[in-house]
Amino acid sequence: GAVREGDVLHVRADSLLERALVQEAEQRARHADDGCVAQQRPAVPRVLHLQSSSERAQGPNGPACRAAHAAPPTAKPEPAPTAELSFNMSDLSREIASLEAQLAEERQAYARRPRILRLNAASTMADKGAFYKDAWRRKVEQVGNLNYPAEARANRIYGSLRLMVQINRDGSLRDVRILESSGEKVLDDAAIRIVRLAAPFMPFTGELMDVDVLEIIRTWRFEPGDRVSSF
Repeated sequence: GAVREGDVLHVRADSLLERALVQEAEQRARHADDGCVAQQRPAVPRVLHLQSSSERAQGPNGPACRAAHAAPPTAKPEPAPTAELSFNMSDLSREIASLEAQLAEERQAYARRPRILRLNAASTMADKGAFYKDAWRRKVEQVGNLNYPAEARANRIYGSLRLMVQINRDGSLRDVRILESSGEKVLDDAAIRIVRLAAPFMPFTGELMDVDVLEIIRTWRFEPGDRVSSF
């Protein structure tokens, strides 16, 4: 049938009402979005610069304005203090003189040390001082056989020992000592006594003239038959 005028008015009213509702919903949605953005982005406070009357008179390029906006001056680093070395020349001279005196004394002590030549059983007749050592050995053996210890002979005590003898340039006895004992005091004492009885020895001559002390190390044996030998 035909549409009545009242129905048309009713339809238009519904349409207008629906449009108004949609617009209101969209507006509410936009307000909600703006509120979220405002919460996410905090407002930046605005800083107001209050100018004095003199700054306003000078304008934005005046010296007072430039001084207000200029960067604060940076502090210049102070130079590190340098260590000062001072020398006392008199103290330094005394120290040097003391060191030189000490060095001279050590040199003199070294020069005064005796020049020692050591001979032992491993030395051969080709070594320096070999002939002197052989003559010395024969003399000590001869004196030992003439002065064999009576206690060792009576008790048949035998054994060997290692003896060190030092002789000065003039042939005098410098030192004698037991390096390895025989285990029998009577034999050790007899060996030292025999060497002392054999001294003095021949003075150094020939190839031994540059020697101050001759040191002889040998093994001495007290053997059955009351004999003294060295090797």
